[in-house]
Amino acid sequence: FPSLLLGMIGCMCAGWLLDMAKSQESFMRISKLFILVPILLNLKGNLEMNLATRLSTSANLGDLDVPRNRRDILLGNLAVLQMQAISIGFVAGAVSILLGFIVETSANDFFELILVLASSVVCASLSSLILGILMCVIILLSRKLHINPDNIATPLAAGLGDVITLALLVGFSQLFIRNLYSPACIVVLLAALISLPLWIFVVYRNPFVCHLLYEGWSSILLAMFIASFAGVILEYFVAHLNGLAILGPLLIGISGNIGTICASRYSTALHAAMREPHGQIFSSLFTVNLMLQWLFLVFLKSTGFDHEVISLWVFGIYTVASCVLVAIILVFARWITWVLWLRERNPDNYVMPMM
Repeated sequence: FPSLLLGMIGCMCAGWLLDMAKSQESFMRISKLFILVPILLNLKGNLEMNLATRLSTSANLGDLDVPRNRRDILLGNLAVLQMQAISIGFVAGAVSILLGFIVETSANDFFELILVLASSVVCASLSSLILGILMCVIILLSRKLHINPDNIATPLAAGLGDVITLALLVGFSQLFIRNLYSPACIVVLLAALISLPLWIFVVYRNPFVCHLLYEGWSSILLAMFIASFAGVILEYFVAHLNGLAILGPLLIGISGNIGTICASRYSTALHAAMREPHGQIFSSLFTVNLMLQWLFLVFLKSTGFDHEVISLWVFGIYTVASCVLVAIILVFARWITWVLWLRERNPDNYVMPMM
């Protein structure tokens, strides 16, 4: 519960940042940044939750108890994260630009499109570095304190990842738009792309993570395809429905965090050849989700952050939507973990993007 509560606070901050971004010059001038937000948050969150799940499994199996292995595993996973973040950041920016051309009537000039790419790549890389180091520290502390990292790392990665990524995206897009016609955006973008082969080489030389050069990409790209539609929907409705920007991230964020905990525990159990009490996991996580969602709605209403959009009718619809979403996610998490395991695929590298 505490880790989910912290994750919820992170999602709330992300919703507040997204609501604030509507009035920023970069977002007002380049609406493709709104399309970029859910795509980038989805892809970045997948990378960090994959990292948290892999390290949680390694910790529970005792792989991190050996000093030499611990160093190679942690540094190797951080290199993987940078390799994936730069790649995904560029792809997310390119997809948001493409979707923007499809759904928008107004066009942006060359420098504004480069701004979208540069903001996406540098934001993805820097936030991955911050979150990756934080996840390593959390996993090691959890192991030392005899706490199951499956219950802590993934929700924290999801909640903190969203707020850090969104804060960096808003900050860098504002910085770049003030220097729009200088070579800053192009230099930053090229520097990040030039560093990509270096990270690939580091990953290739590390025996603990070299297989990740080609594993897990299919589920990440599938998640990007789904998130692309979410980006188009968000870009349209955020300007028409007051309060959606702050309600949306919490509904999706808390439900996703619940699903990641469930999937992470099932994955660890399969690796360790243990049995998990499925009914107990489902009921406890379902109840925790309901409590957190209600706590969130009451907080927004009492503080006025809801922009007066939360009525009794909205409260009921939101609750039903949350319960249905979490029930589907929990059932899907158990099923897909088993299917991947039976097909000799590591769930740690495939399940989280699907959540």
